[in-house]
Amino acid sequence: MALSDAQVELAARGFDYLTPQRMTMMLNAGKNAFEDAWEWPWLQVVMFGPAPLVIPDLKYVTLVKNGVDELIGLDLRQLGLGSSDLNLPGTPEHWYLADQVGDAVTMRVWPAGEAELSVVYIRHSPELVDPDDTPLIPARHQSLWID
Repeated sequence: MALSDAQVELAARGFDYLTPQRMTMMLNAGKNAFEDAWEWPWLQVVMFGPAPLVIPDLKYVTLVKNGVDELIGLDLRQLGLGSSDLNLPGTPEHWYLADQVGDAVTMRVWPAGEAELSVVYIRHSPELVDPDDTPLIPARHQSLWID
């Protein structure tokens, strides 16, 4: 269902006094709240590539592997290291997120070493802006989104 159709449906449910801009804001908020409620399959992404790996639409990570070995996520504060210590060579055992630019986040490994990552993550869905924009939510769930 396109944004314009969702606005018509929202108006039919008693919200006809709202401006299209307010309806868009409410529909985006509803979409985001609905998608935050569960690890929906339409939001799951599997990405492969060498570290560091730029992930364009990351909401949160569910699994990271280097080949067959699972890497453990950590916050840089857990390492208690200076910035130069992040480049210590070794076999990667951990992954961490750094260098966010806009919605893109870079995943790095520690110790710094060659890693061919496979990452399973949940993505942010794009905001609905234009009348023809449609949410990623499958049609069977779209009435719940509008509710």
